This record gives sequence, C-alpha cells and structure tokens, in this order.
Amino acid sequence: MEKNRAFTLIESLIAIFLVAVGVAGAFILVNQTVSSGRNLTSRIIANYLVQEGMEIVRYVRDTNLVKGLNWSDGLDSCGAGCEADYTSISLPPFTGQKFKIESGFYKYSLVAGAETPFWRKITIGTAELPNKIEVLVEVFWLERNQTNETSAKEFLYKW
Repeated sequence: MEKNRAFTLIESLIAIFLVAVGVAGAFILVNQTVSSGRNLTSRIIANYLVQEGMEIVRYVRDTNLVKGLNWSDGLDSCGAGCEADYTSISLPPFTGQKFKIESGFYKYSLVAGAETPFWRKITIGTAELPNKIEVLVEVFWLERNQTNETSAKEFLYKW
C-alpha cells in the first residue's frame, strides 16, 4: 500500500507541474499578443501621419498654383525640415514638437490636449529638374523607451 501512495503523489506533482506550465505559457502568449497589438496600432497611426504629411505638401503646392504664385513657395524653406498638421497652410520649421490629440485629431496645438508619442518631420529637397521636388516625410514615435520611425519619399511636380 505504501508504494501506491507514493506513486499517486508523484503523479499529482507531475500533473500540477504540467498545469502550471500550461497556464504560464498561456499568460506569456496573451502578454505578447497585447504588446504586439499596441505596436501594430502605433505603426498604423504613424503610417497615416506620413500620408497626411504628403497631403499637406500637395495642398501647399496646389494652393500656390490656384493663387497664381510660384508653385514651390513655402516649400523651398524645408531643406532642414518642417512640421505641419492638417490645419496648416504653411510649413513652419521643424522643432521636434509632439502631436496632441484634440477632438480625435492629431495636431500641434498650444491648447490642452493629450500629448501623443508621435512627431513628424517633412524635408523637401531639390531634384535634377526645375519643376520637380523631392519630399521626405518621417514620423517618429516612442514606445518602450525606443524611438521608432516610418517614412515615405515622393517626387512632386509642377503641373
């Protein structure tokens, strides 16, 4: 009889160990999934901010043309970098300021709003043709004390 009790105790210990390993594995999997989801959300937001930066530069170009101005007015001063949000009609110099969320929109604002981890730099360079400029939009964000970046480069033309 003594032998059977010891064997049952060993079986119980093995079963408890296996359950503990299974629960720990599930916990690690859930933790990594949540972490990966946050990173993916930040990357999607950053990509949309890059796209918005390109649209802002196109808006400045198109507005210049509609008003009869030189098509690159306000764009040629961005060689060292500029920043703008969707409310911008010009491209002010880059300061590294972070976006704030205000009424669901990302913008540079002096009024109260929750600061985000994102900031955007728009750099405009000249190309080999007189009616062509190179636009580089970079978005940076902090996540887990690490700076992440996504960017896009495009050529704009006088049309």
